Amino acid sequence: MIDLREPFGRTDESIDCETLGMAHHNIAIGATELTFGVEPPMEMQIAQIFDLIADPDFVCFVHCKHGEDRTGAVIAAYRMSVDHWTNAQAMAEAEAFHISPLQLLIRAWIRDYKC
Repeated sequence: MIDLREPFGRTDESIDCETLGMAHHNIAIGATELTFGVEPPMEMQIAQIFDLIADPDFVCFVHCKHGEDRTGAVIAAYRMSVDHWTNAQAMAEAEAFHISPLQLLIRAWIRDYKC
C-alpha cells in the first residue's frame, strides 16, 4: 500500500497492513500542516512511487484521504509516463474520478507534467 497522506492527524495503517501481509509505504505529498495536500508531488516522490509500482512482488494500492487529488496526480503521472497518455487524457481521467476543481496547483502540475 502506498499512503500519500501527511503524517499528522491520520490513522497509522502500517500495523493493519502488516497483519494482512501487506507492505505499507508512506510517501506524504503536500506534507505540511498549512497545505493539507494541495502541493503537487515532487519528482523524487514520483520516482519512489514508480519504483514501488514496478516491483513485481508489490501489489499496489495507492490512496490519500479521499482518493481524488493526490492519488489523481500520482495516477495521472503514471498514465503519462508508463501508458504514454497525453496530459489532456490524464486530466480527463482525474476529472472523471473527481479531482477537486479547487486543487489548482495539482491541476496545473498534471497539465504541465513532462515525463
